[in-house]
This record gives sequence, C-alpha cells and structure tokens, in this order.
Amino acid sequence: MKIRAWIATVVMIAALIGTMGYIKWIEMSAILAAASNTPEYSETVEATRVEKAMYTQSVTVIGNAVAPDHVVLLSETSGVIKAVNYSSGEWVKSGEVIIQLDIRSEQANLKAAIAKKKLVSSNYNRVKALSAHQAISQEELDTAQANLVVIEAEIEAIKNIIRKKTITAPFDGVLGIHSAKVGEFLDANTRVVSVTGDLGYMWVDFYIPQTYHKLSAGSEVHLLKVEDSTAPLQANASIVAVEDALQAGIRSRKYRAKVWRSALEVDANEALSVHVPVRQYDNVISVPNMSVLRDVSGGYIFELIPTGGNEQFRAKRRQVEIIAANEGVTFLKPSVAPNSLVAAPGAFKLFDGVLVNIVSQPSALAGKSIPLDKEL
Repeated sequence: MKIRAWIATVVMIAALIGTMGYIKWIEMSAILAAASNTPEYSETVEATRVEKAMYTQSVTVIGNAVAPDHVVLLSETSGVIKAVNYSSGEWVKSGEVIIQLDIRSEQANLKAAIAKKKLVSSNYNRVKALSAHQAISQEELDTAQANLVVIEAEIEAIKNIIRKKTITAPFDGVLGIHSAKVGEFLDANTRVVSVTGDLGYMWVDFYIPQTYHKLSAGSEVHLLKVEDSTAPLQANASIVAVEDALQAGIRSRKYRAKVWRSALEVDANEALSVHVPVRQYDNVISVPNMSVLRDVSGGYIFELIPTGGNEQFRAKRRQVEIIAANEGVTFLKPSVAPNSLVAAPGAFKLFDGVLVNIVSQPSALAGKSIPLDKEL
C-alpha cells in the first residue's frame, strides 16, 4: 500500500516537472523567434574622410626689435654747453653738429700751437739745410725734427679735445628726446641723445632653447605685434644671423631676423611675438578633435568599415599616436589608410564591432600645412 503511494507521488512530480519544462520551452521559443526578427543594435554618428596632411610644429617666443642704425650719443668729456642746434625729434644729417660744448680755450690753444708749429717747422728746415752741407751736428738735426713731431702731436691732441666737445650725428637720422640747454654743465659719459636712422629694415633678436634643432640663416619666421593700429600687425621675416654658441645662463641660442619696415612698422626695443617653425611633419593625418577619444591606453579613433550592404558600417577601434592639436583639429601619425572613413560627432557612443549608421559625411579636412604654436 505504501509502495503504491510513493509511486503515485513520483509520477505526479515527474508530470509536474515535465509540464513546467514544456511551458518554459514554449516561452523561450517565442522569445528566440521574436529576437530573430529584431534588427541588430546600431549607433548613428557623423563621419569624415581622412587625407594626408602636413603639420608644422612651431614655438612662440618674445623677440626684441633692434634698429641697425640706432646709437646713443654720450659726452666724451665734460664742459659747458655753448650751442644746441637741434631739438628733440628733428631730422639730422651725418656730420651735422647737434650740441657744441664751449671750446674757446681749446681754440686759443690750437691757434698758439699752429703758430708755434710754423716756427718749429722753419727752424727744422734751416737745420736740415745746414746738415746737408755738414755745417751742423746730427744731434741738432734730430732735436729739431723731434720738436716738430712734438708740436704736431700737440695740435692733434687739441683737435681731438675739440672733436670730443663737438657732438655730431654719425649718420642721417631722427633725434630722440633730449633736455640739453645752453649754459648747462655736462659731465663726461653723460647720455646726451639717441639717433635712429632709417635703412628700411629692422632686426629682431630672439632666443630658442637648445632642445630644438639649430635653425639656419635664411629660415622664415613670423612676427606679430599687438596694438590698436591701422598699420600691418604681422609680417614674415628671415633669419640673417645665428649665434655660434649657446647662452650659458639660459641654455638658448640667439637668432637675428630681418624684417622690412614696409611690411611691419617696428620701433627700436619693441617687443614682438616671434613664431618660429622648429619641425616639419610631411606625412600625418588630421581629424576633428571629437574623433579622437582617450582612455588609460592612450588615444584612439573609430574607423568605419563598410559591411557590404544597406550603407552600414562597423566600428573598428584604432590606437593612434597624437602629434598635436589646436582648437578644432588633431594631427596624428598615420594609423589608417588614406581616404578612410572615421567617426566624428558621436564617436564617444561607439565600441569595437558595433553596427554604425552615418547621417552625414562632412568634407574631408584639407591636406595642407597647418602651423601650430607652442609658447615658451
């Protein structure tokens, strides 16, 4: 009796399990059937085609404008100002007297020395004539000749003092600001006035750290000045001189560039921004910044591979090496073939192998040289 009860119980449990398994099988079959009719998951992005580009790496440094014909005149000796012939800002010609110190004493000494020279010279000529006839000793001839040399030297010394007290323009140019006044006593080595000529060009001196390769004479740089002006604010210049040694204190090399004033009006000692190309990349690719994603492994992009139908693509993750970037474009070492399609806006939604729909294909980035700057 008990055995029959146990058998009946086992049969009922088996029937229940079988019924539940059958029901579950029907449900899973329905789910699988529905899934087979569901489209594959996909993402929608914009894309761009990548072409070869050129990238010029440049650095930005501060340069100093130097006038090739700019000098500051100093008083070589002390004295009282006798005449001021030119005012501040006036144009002077080479050799013209700008400021004259009192030279009356020197002029009197010069007059006396010239008169003495005539006497000494006359005496020397007589002694020389007598010496030719052996009527005088060689010692007397030597003394007469020495006296003539001494008086000539005295005259040159007086003329040199007069020259030092006569401040003249070394070349044609414009005077700077001065405050010299007649009757004022001027000490030796006192700054008097500056003179700036106009050769039609200016020099710009700047320094580049030793970490960048040495530039050669003739290399082009770009100058930029910032001011509220209707005149040109930027121009190209060419390097005309390269320092052969580094500056010990700053470990940088000095360069001098030449810019024509017709291209950029620059004043002496004006600070300019100098954009210096330091490296040229001829084989790079450029993509929009939003195409480049980053994680712990570095930068990567998604190349869009055609699936063969329905104008759909699959995303293929490509690791990239970033060279540089600006506000809108990132430059990469070649990691995809030319004319490849990469995800642009919306790339952050993708993962490797996902199906991709493209809503638009913006025009390819221009494969041209684009300089980017790094400030130093």
